[in-house]
Amino acid sequence: MDSRTALCSNVERIKSLTIPLSDIGRYSSLVDRFEALTNVTFQLDRQLSEEDADMDEITAEELTVLNQQRDERKQHLDQMVLFVQELRQRHKNVLQTAACYGLYPLSNEKCPEEHQNQLARLFPVLVNPQYLYDSNWAHFATKIEETDLSTVKMIVLPMGQSDAFTLPRLLEQFPFLHRCRSLERIHLTSLRDDVFQWAVDERRQYDADIAAGCSPQQVLS
Repeated sequence: MDSRTALCSNVERIKSLTIPLSDIGRYSSLVDRFEALTNVTFQLDRQLSEEDADMDEITAEELTVLNQQRDERKQHLDQMVLFVQELRQRHKNVLQTAACYGLYPLSNEKCPEEHQNQLARLFPVLVNPQYLYDSNWAHFATKIEETDLSTVKMIVLPMGQSDAFTLPRLLEQFPFLHRCRSLERIHLTSLRDDVFQWAVDERRQYDADIAAGCSPQQVLS
């Protein structure tokens, strides 16, 4: 049984799916049957030629190929957003998360911020999330201020995010770690030294309140 036959015979039971972006067309035709799908991830599976090209020395022929690849990528990304939109509409919001990442995390392959934002806008604010990770990171990153983070236990930063959705950039715009009162574990790359200064300040204030015989202004988690 080939992959096409296997997919078609089991569509109604699939709950999680990873789709190569270049193959989005054949999945789009099955939207009506993805009635149990709750999580979908798209992979940028075809690397653009510009990854290996010196743009100052690129030939006219190479530039033509690159522009064709860019146009095709844009078309597939637009189809991706439409696919998710139709899933949400036709199956009464069964789909809970949709994410798009580069298949080559060490290269510059990233889902454009424009399309990540379009995906995120198709979903409501996360409700009592316990984990922030690859499947819901972009969704969270576009609704930080509206999201109740008191139940978050673990944060795992996904690779291949657009610059606007990286943790350092988000923390500059919307400091939110101090709102994660149930946080038990966080996986970080290098960040500025004062990223947890809020926790130090809270502890100092708590100790000062106790020493002064006052009720602490902040209850430590």
